[in-house]
Amino acid sequence: LWHRTSLTVKMAVLAALGLVVVFAAFSSLSLWALNQSTKRSLEERLLLAQVAAGSIDHYNSEILNQLAQVGSGIINADNPKLERTALRDAQSQLGNIGQQLFLLDKQGKLIMSEPANSNMTQGDMSAYLDIQRIVNDGSASISNVIDDGAGSRPHVIYAAPARDASASIAGILVASVDLNLPSIGGFIQGIKLGHTGYAQ
Repeated sequence: LWHRTSLTVKMAVLAALGLVVVFAAFSSLSLWALNQSTKRSLEERLLLAQVAAGSIDHYNSEILNQLAQVGSGIINADNPKLERTALRDAQSQLGNIGQQLFLLDKQGKLIMSEPANSNMTQGDMSAYLDIQRIVNDGSASISNVIDDGAGSRPHVIYAAPARDASASIAGILVASVDLNLPSIGGFIQGIKLGHTGYAQ
């Protein structure tokens, strides 16, 4: 059949086959380039996420260390009046992290808070898992995001043991950090991947 086909038809068939081959080649190259671009983009995002996670871990560790140091200074004050003064000084020292501070005894019972009219001044905070961890083994802790849906703003609790002069746990210093603060919110904004994908 091919031998009996005219030259014009043969040329048309060959041209069509050539176009199909070229189209297939370009499609394959385009898909390969797209895959490589997506892979590079994801690798870059992963690297950024790892760097950000490392920075946040360091930031959190610094906060917990500060709380532990400040808490020990407060708990070693001679009387409640001095403890109150020390707690106010700690609030200034800790900046945004210290907007709501709670001094607890070593069982997790509230001794005092700063500001004194804080909306978290219930007498017993030992029910919080992060407070229980300190009570049980003395480990500083950071809570998950807390949002009780009752009009309070989402927040995170940092809790660190306050040690007396003999290095025994004598209390707990807690900071409740409002995640809506501009200085904090930047850490938790979504990272956009392309036009539709997001990673937190």
